Amino acid sequence: MINFTTKDASDFLEPGETGALRFSTGYGSNGNAWRGGLIYDARPNENAELLFALNRATSDDVEDGDGTTLDGTAYQRWSGLVKGTFHFGQNDDQSLRLSWSRTDGDLADTVVAQTGASAVAGFGTAEIRSLDDTVTLSWDHQGAGNPWLDLDVTLSWSNTEVEKRDFSAGFLCAPGIFLVLCDNDAAYEPLSLKAENTIEFGSGAWENYLTFGTQLSQQERTASSSLGALPFHPEGADSRAAIYAQGEFSWNDRLTLIPGLRLEKAFQDPGAAAEAAGARATKELAVSPKLAVMYELNDAWSVFGSLARTERLPTLDELYSSEGEVQRGPFFFGPRTPSLNLDPEIATTVEIGLAYEGFDVLNEGDSLQVKATAFNNSIRDLIATTPRATGPTTGQAAVPHFSNVDSARIWGLEFEGAYDAEGWFPNAAYSLVRSEDESTGETLTDTPADTLSLTLGTRLPERGLRLGWRGNWANSSTTASAETSGDSHVTHHLFLDWTPDSGPLEGMTVNLAVENVTDATYRPNLQLDNAPGRTFKIALTKEFDW
Repeated sequence: MINFTTKDASDFLEPGETGALRFSTGYGSNGNAWRGGLIYDARPNENAELLFALNRATSDDVEDGDGTTLDGTAYQRWSGLVKGTFHFGQNDDQSLRLSWSRTDGDLADTVVAQTGASAVAGFGTAEIRSLDDTVTLSWDHQGAGNPWLDLDVTLSWSNTEVEKRDFSAGFLCAPGIFLVLCDNDAAYEPLSLKAENTIEFGSGAWENYLTFGTQLSQQERTASSSLGALPFHPEGADSRAAIYAQGEFSWNDRLTLIPGLRLEKAFQDPGAAAEAAGARATKELAVSPKLAVMYELNDAWSVFGSLARTERLPTLDELYSSEGEVQRGPFFFGPRTPSLNLDPEIATTVEIGLAYEGFDVLNEGDSLQVKATAFNNSIRDLIATTPRATGPTTGQAAVPHFSNVDSARIWGLEFEGAYDAEGWFPNAAYSLVRSEDESTGETLTDTPADTLSLTLGTRLPERGLRLGWRGNWANSSTTASAETSGDSHVTHHLFLDWTPDSGPLEGMTVNLAVENVTDATYRPNLQLDNAPGRTFKIALTKEFDW
């Protein structure tokens, strides 16, 4: 899951300030990219905060290291946010937040096949407009000294609309595979309510917290084209109800136990077109328990581990997508039908690790953090696209669009290290991931390459400067798909940040960067297009407060 939390005005206002105005702008040489932003914060009284933000960004198509244009990378985008926060209750222990955000994106003459690679050329370009509105209302009650009350309630609604028009190959618009070249609209409208409370209790050497809550959600999904429904983007409704609880039990500031349990019930209904193709309503229950343990060996060293069983319920796409027979060159690929008997994915995850956190290690005031983790995921009923029957003539056998892989495994190692001192800061991160479809012995298609990232930077506090170098190494990777396999590559990046603390430029921040310094041409293994070539970037930020 990904959780985005928008800023409050208090994140920009210092105590005693009643307002602030923040301007920012930036430029990137690759693609002639510009962006600008404005944030206004106000604190009309001690109990109220207001925030207004507006951003604009544009870019032409970028180029890779060989100077080849990466089609479909140009964009224009507006975004804005209005948010109010109000505090009330005993000792201001309650807060009410209301926010509305809008993002408006326009992709002119962008490629229809946005998955990239060889699929790009055959489908031409189109005008794509996307509009997203999100409204969130939240209330939290910290209980003013009541250990049984720390309540958060959030109600959110969003609507995302995507409109595709003016296809360069629109004259080929027809039922079947070329339905993707017809004018079409798609929309997603999720509504969610989440409420959770944390209680605090304990005695003796034990300090305990228990968080429990519920989450209700419903998503309506629509899609249509000038010739009717889009079978590869099925309409439907997804309704879910979940309850969960997680404890954090700490003994003597050394041993911490974190058990958790989530139960989720999903009800999914196909739209009329998917139902006509054979889809039917489904309901599933997912039960996901976990236990994490951490033990501090001393003030610097600790060991940790976790055991979790996670169930992932199928999505609307996985349940209801369908596709007719396709001819590609001299071969015919059989049709795909809705996935009527799709089971949830079940993953059993084991993780163990060792962590170190030390202070005054080499010099007074410095710090060193190191963390090493090993993990193993055993997955049953992995959901994957079903290979289609092929042949020289029409009439190949139909298969479900998605099916379950009996058994798969993902395992690997991760390492993180960060040293921080007044004058310099080196960081390192390494990731090694392996996977296997245990029925075929092949590497899963979405397995990332081995990567190493090193950063070396220095600070000149008396001049307000921070500068450094970052290098990224990726090993070659071979998966079950040629499109997600990749060659090894190395990239280098430079950065410089300047924040003067006196004079006419006080309150301004200047960020300079050179990405892909050597202008390397490479394709990360999980991307279908090359990465951008060398890019020079500059960003300026100026803040006024009162």
